[in-house]
Amino acid sequence: MSSPVAASAQFVSNKKRPISSPDWDDIRRRLTSNDNNDALSAAKKLKDCVELLRNNKPSELPISTLLPAISTVLLVNTNPTPEIFSQEHTLRNTCMEILSRLPHDDEFKHHAPALLDISMQVLAKDFEDNALLASKIIFDMHKKFRLMPQGQVQPYLDFVQTAYRSLPASVQQNFRFEVQKQSQLDPALPEGKRPSKDSSANLSTICDIGTPDNTITSPPRDDFLKSIAESPGFGASPSTVSTGSSSTPKPRLALKSTSSFRVLTEFPLTVMLLFQLYPKFKTNIPTL
Repeated sequence: MSSPVAASAQFVSNKKRPISSPDWDDIRRRLTSNDNNDALSAAKKLKDCVELLRNNKPSELPISTLLPAISTVLLVNTNPTPEIFSQEHTLRNTCMEILSRLPHDDEFKHHAPALLDISMQVLAKDFEDNALLASKIIFDMHKKFRLMPQGQVQPYLDFVQTAYRSLPASVQQNFRFEVQKQSQLDPALPEGKRPSKDSSANLSTICDIGTPDNTITSPPRDDFLKSIAESPGFGASPSTVSTGSSSTPKPRLALKSTSSFRVLTEFPLTVMLLFQLYPKFKTNIPTL
């Protein structure tokens, strides 16, 4: 039987054992493949590697190789989807979590503009979960690396203005979204208790209220409040469907970034930071 001293020495030896370097080229190749299943597996492995190295050996992370690969996943190989349990959404969300965990040391500074550009495109086009991560990254980039290239400042402020202009429609969309979800949650509801077709907008319209020219079309309001009041169990979790005594998983749909209250609440702090860093953009204040 080994002595306590030997066991302690073995523990110290294991603790000091160097971290084996992953095969970054293989991860990059799999991540950018057209096979989403393989790409997701590579993304999860990369996420674990980043988590392990970000505090121990951040210099070993090949950002120059990984950032273009993740950009390819987010901007080329996949599309934003409201189905938050789908493989495509999971892949995009894993990539955004990787980007949010990258070490923001001085060596990362010259990669910050590229990361900012990726995050801006995700914020503008994606749905709630990924848009929240993109918003956090944008704030962190400006806060950590002050006086960055200003090309992304006005586009961000323009996006914020567009989101707030659509706020009245977003309020209707959010409540109408809950009514539609409740109708799907409880298929046993009597016909008279279900939201009417006129008062329940199509889910694809709810999840993407914006149009290419940024115009907003508000859905009809017939019996809207009555539908909410008469929906039993309103506010229940949208991840299950009640069928008598049992519940079965059901895909959930996310809100577009411009329709999400959680995303909207992230804007003021970033806007204030941008005005502090770049005073010339304060001319946007009257419109904000």
